[in-house]
Amino acid sequence: MRDFLFFDFLFANALEYIAYAITCCVVLYLCTRKTIGYIFDPFHFYYTFTFGTSYAIVIILYAHGLVSDYYFSFLALYAILFLFCFILTSSLSSRRARSSGIFYRLTYTCERQEGLLIKFLIFIYFLCAAIYIGKVSTAVFYSSRFEANRGLGGVVRIMDALRLIIAAWLFVYFLRIKKKKYLLGAIFVSLIGALLSGAKFALLEQLYVMFVAGFIAERKKIKLTFGVLFLFLLLGALLLFFVLAILSQTSVAIGYVNSQYIPGAPVTVELLILRVLANGDQYYLSLTNQILENISIQHPLLQMFANTFGNGLMSNLFDFDFANSDVGRQIWLNWYPNDPIMRGPANHFDLTGYVYFGYVGGMIFSCFIGAILGKINGFKKKYIHSSAVAVAFISALYCRSLAIVLNPSVGIAYIIDVFIILILIWIIASVCREVNKSVN
Repeated sequence: MRDFLFFDFLFANALEYIAYAITCCVVLYLCTRKTIGYIFDPFHFYYTFTFGTSYAIVIILYAHGLVSDYYFSFLALYAILFLFCFILTSSLSSRRARSSGIFYRLTYTCERQEGLLIKFLIFIYFLCAAIYIGKVSTAVFYSSRFEANRGLGGVVRIMDALRLIIAAWLFVYFLRIKKKKYLLGAIFVSLIGALLSGAKFALLEQLYVMFVAGFIAERKKIKLTFGVLFLFLLLGALLLFFVLAILSQTSVAIGYVNSQYIPGAPVTVELLILRVLANGDQYYLSLTNQILENISIQHPLLQMFANTFGNGLMSNLFDFDFANSDVGRQIWLNWYPNDPIMRGPANHFDLTGYVYFGYVGGMIFSCFIGAILGKINGFKKKYIHSSAVAVAFISALYCRSLAIVLNPSVGIAYIIDVFIILILIWIIASVCREVNKSVN
């Protein structure tokens, strides 16, 4: 089903969809509430909200006979397997001794050089920012960030990882040292990072990483007092303004200047609603009309790691177009074969597992994704009251790893990015330690 046909269908059945969406979000929240432990955890955005609104699309399409029993059943099964493995692995991971893993060994070495390392990371971030600003294609930035960032993927990934690490690190310093300069630094990096990212979720992601850092470092939870409520309203207004500003630029860039589905509504409001519905675009674009059966992956292992090494590099090495061969892009090209702009729906773990590995393989893949996230989620309890460097990297690792449910290939790349940065500063810290030993 083409997107405009789906929107016509959905807005004609808006109340039914809203009922399904609320129900799905509540059910997913209740299933994971104890495992996550914190209502402001980004998991509830990445999974509870995103998949709640996505599953609601599947349900309404199924209820109206537009999705087959087969598709509906495997999506439900994959969701159950994912949740089971996520909850189980989270519990097991949090029980292991902190000193038993490589993550602890890496961060332990870095603890004695925290001051030097945070300054080094800040320097690297702004160096990358300068390179990015000088080379990014502003002409297509608002119509497609992926197209604008072509050739700059490595720089963008480093910046995205660093902005989270630095913000979390500075926020932990603020909580423990109580100096406002660290809070202002975290806010400044967050604002700059969100603006350069251009992603509508970027500023919210920055807030999330600080929430996670506070939760791990000091077990700080937000209590709903009048002052906190006022602050949240202020932040909410700021986030809404930020998102609407980006959508306003996007509407001009793509020529979408008038509301089509909500007569009389501001176009930015309609685009915001359509963006929420886009959480499930891979479902309505692929499950209807049996489009999913037309999708195939020729090199599953290489395709899975294409984002880690870069689509351009992988394409040159193996003489194969990996950028246009992932699941979401193939789905999009089925409907819009002549679209030159690099865009398309996300590759949710369930559809990815099914296309890559078949029905049974998809079951195993769903368990695997749940286990990875569960392992990292367990770190939040395992590393309670750890050093600032450990908390910063765990917070960033956790926030970045959540993308694995939306696009496993991208999520794996994000996880590797954080570990590469951690290993880099571990090397620097180790060299500094040896130099200090030789001097003394």
